[in-house]
Amino acid sequence: PKHITDTTDTEQYFVDFVLKNPFGTITDESVQPFGSDAYLHSGQYTFELGDAGARTPVEARFSYMWTKSGDEWKIAHHHSSVRPE
Repeated sequence: PKHITDTTDTEQYFVDFVLKNPFGTITDESVQPFGSDAYLHSGQYTFELGDAGARTPVEARFSYMWTKSGDEWKIAHHHSSVRPE
């Protein structure tokens, strides 16, 4: 896996992920505020990947650090990994 460190690679990661035709459901989550302009959203989700009729479920953990930029909320950091058995 590649360590993603810039905006271009981050955008490409999500472009490539969308090509896998994902459908996700958050199964557990928490939100931790850090002042009025940042928060951590973490938890677990299940993604189904692939074409309809041949989808494979993948359980994973996630964390998103969100920061406010002007009037918009932006993802400052994201991590997702397959949940260990």
